[in-house]
Amino acid sequence: MSEVVSDMKALEDALREVERRAAGLPWAKQRRWRVGTHTTWEGGWPVIDLHDLSVKLGIAVLDALEKGDVAAARLVTGGGRHTGGHSKLREAILAEARSRGWRVSPVGRARLEVVRDEGRVPSPWGLLHALWRWMFG
Repeated sequence: MSEVVSDMKALEDALREVERRAAGLPWAKQRRWRVGTHTTWEGGWPVIDLHDLSVKLGIAVLDALEKGDVAAARLVTGGGRHTGGHSKLREAILAEARSRGWRVSPVGRARLEVVRDEGRVPSPWGLLHALWRWMFG
């Protein structure tokens, strides 16, 4: 199994607890958070959409990143469009990730890049490099 596939599986498994707990949120019948609908991968980075989660469960996503030994992720927090430009979720994730000693970089108003392990940050060239090695040895 490739490292990326292994990482995807570990992250998915770690996020299942968040998914289970999200089913109990008051809005879950209308907008339920699921691993299959709120996670994707872009350029080797896991992207986790935190919309439809509470602040508490947003923090639980950070726990899942640790449990799944994920080096870095992009988190979609929203920019507070429905709350007058103030996103409690974004602020809580930013503060919590920094308190854990992670590097956090805002990406626009609605995303954060969180890095737990600088030595394993996904490279945009990682997939291309693997393909090159496969094609040309």
